[in-house]
Amino acid sequence: MRRSTALLLPLLLVFLLALTVSRLPLLASAVSTHSRSSISASSSNTWKPRSFPNLFRGANSNPNGHRRFFLPNPCKLEDERTGASFDLTGLRRAGSDYTATDGEYFYRMNVCGPVVNGGTQCGNGLVCQYSGSNTNNFVAKIAVYDGYFGPRLTLIDGNNPGLGVQAHYLNGDVCYIGPMKKRNPRTTIIQYRCSSHTPDTFSIHEDKDTCTFTITFETEKACWPPGSANGGISRGTVFVVLFILIAGVYLVGGYMYLQGQGNTGIDAIPHYTFWTETLPALVKDGCIYSWAKFSEFKEKRLKNGAGGLLGGGGEVDPDDPYGGRGAPTARTDDL
Repeated sequence: MRRSTALLLPLLLVFLLALTVSRLPLLASAVSTHSRSSISASSSNTWKPRSFPNLFRGANSNPNGHRRFFLPNPCKLEDERTGASFDLTGLRRAGSDYTATDGEYFYRMNVCGPVVNGGTQCGNGLVCQYSGSNTNNFVAKIAVYDGYFGPRLTLIDGNNPGLGVQAHYLNGDVCYIGPMKKRNPRTTIIQYRCSSHTPDTFSIHEDKDTCTFTITFETEKACWPPGSANGGISRGTVFVVLFILIAGVYLVGGYMYLQGQGNTGIDAIPHYTFWTETLPALVKDGCIYSWAKFSEFKEKRLKNGAGGLLGGGGEVDPDDPYGGRGAPTARTDDL
């Protein structure tokens, strides 16, 4: 047995060596191809990150549909389905915080960065809770700023990007819920809603049964399309503008054309006879016809005893013993 094993080992080594040698040309070809592609890529003036499918399932993607090799900015959103885009980085404050109160607690908050003047205990908190306006009265961090590893922005309503965007934080300090004192992290939902209001504060509501906080932050940065919070251009305005433009082109163009044909004065006004004689006559005929139909309909209703357009009040047959009210029906309790 040992002799046969000793004979097989050299044969196995020879086989592996031969297999490796046979693969060397393919390996060399692959290395050469990779080197050429690397050189051609490096000849470009701008460096571009490589794309790998499904490596990161972030909110952003490149034009080829592959996910980028880096994490998307948590303060920006480009919704592929609706085409809406948002950028909240301009809301970040470097020297102060946004503040609010719910009547019981005081809150400090920042956007796209940690609280600035929240004290040492607040640390990297995005939203911190206090029992008073003084930072020494720290209670808890209800949301923590995790940078690029934080939650992604999503639309408040996937079918209506004009409402704004929101972020869902699950990384607040521990909260004890219910009679069993179940440990649960504080949860915070921050909704950035479209408004022309200049942000300086925010509204906050706490669900004490679940330790869930809902923050509403109004800002024009959450509007889509941009500027829609200031009214924008409505469909009615667009219609009026288009009507004026078309009417202007019709009048000016028609006048210039007729004047070129040798017409002067009112004869150069486009379709002057139609606008001053034909159209008013058609409108008059339409009104007369509509009134005649209405009067005819009203007379038929009266003759049928319907009592006008709303019914009731028609003529009553003098021989009707029930006075037009119809025969009474027997009640079940009389049977």
